[in-house]
Amino acid sequence: MMRHRLYILVEGPDDERFFRHVLQPHLESTHQSVRIVTYSQRPRKRLEALLKGIHAEGADYIYVCDINSCPCVTARKETVTASVSGLKESQMVVVVPEIESWYLAGVDDESGRALRLRPPVDTNSITKEAFNSLIPQRFSVRTDFMVEVLKSFSLAPCAGMPRSPISFADSGSAKSERVAQTRES
Repeated sequence: MMRHRLYILVEGPDDERFFRHVLQPHLESTHQSVRIVTYSQRPRKRLEALLKGIHAEGADYIYVCDINSCPCVTARKETVTASVSGLKESQMVVVVPEIESWYLAGVDDESGRALRLRPPVDTNSITKEAFNSLIPQRFSVRTDFMVEVLKSFSLAPCAGMPRSPISFADSGSAKSERVAQTRES
């Protein structure tokens, strides 16, 4: 059975690009539609109104954020839910440490050679700054490099990584399944 519409709320354009290319196709197989919405430029009141509208529509949502300077995922969820009315911790996914780590998680040996990039074995510690330092000189614009990474992105290198795009795809489907079951009860 196809589930309701799924909204994925992401911070900014790098997150949106990643989710649109890598995860949206996977999630569209289990949802009527998947809509990716950026929230970093929205005033808090508009974000809260969006969440209220999603709930009224009977749709599912997943709110994605980076861990930033919080000491743990739980602390980050508590910090964000305290500042955004209507946001539920159970509908949040915290990327550790930042979305750039997920871009590199999908670079296999072959695409790494083609990009002239040697990605770290463990991408869970990749920050924006570390990511930027790995960009080959032939890319004068960071976004161009990110697009090239996505062209050859593979979920295979992510297998077994506890904090990876695969774990998001699995938890994203599970989160919206729990919401659908709660609605049907």
